[in-house]
Amino acid sequence: MNGPKLHIVVDTLGLVLVVVVHAANIHDSPAARLVISRLALLGFEQINKLLADSGYGKKLAGWMKKSYGLILEVVKVSELAGF
Repeated sequence: MNGPKLHIVVDTLGLVLVVVVHAANIHDSPAARLVISRLALLGFEQINKLLADSGYGKKLAGWMKKSYGLILEVVKVSELAGF
């Protein structure tokens, strides 16, 4: 894969909280750790749950819970339609 890949965290209103851009050859789960770490660094303590697609695995969910107390809910893309 070539080019950039973006990971974007938005709130329930769609306002951007965090954006991380990296090489497209990095898998979603390891890259997501950068996103979550950045989110924590910026001090978004009121966040307790993140929604993600199936590119993010169970290991990431365990790491997020253990490291930051965050819940990762993996949803099917069809469930996100109209979000």
